[in-house]
Amino acid sequence: MDKSSDPQSLRRYIAPWGESYKQYINYAAHLCCPKCQKLEKVRGNKRWFEAVIGFSETKPRQSSEGIGILIFECPHCYTKFWTHLTPAGIWDCMCFCAQWPKKMKHPDLRE
Repeated sequence: MDKSSDPQSLRRYIAPWGESYKQYINYAAHLCCPKCQKLEKVRGNKRWFEAVIGFSETKPRQSSEGIGILIFECPHCYTKFWTHLTPAGIWDCMCFCAQWPKKMKHPDLRE
């Protein structure tokens, strides 16, 4: 599978879905729930990807690497928050995020 990180080649796999960005949804600067800090992005943490509830191409904070944002809902305190999604990170989402729409997954990852 071609894991190109070129944003133009990734366009066919990304489109907004699920929860959309709203101004009250906070940025998770430290890759954890900003309210309770119980949900963290650490190697092997399946709950991180299970907490994804949406993707938006909106970029509330500019990032040269970001292709959009992932929106999460913490399973502990139900706070919604977001992080940037980088071209490299989209492959992890397609592989480990069961909620990622099947039609937007790389053909090699579709079940």
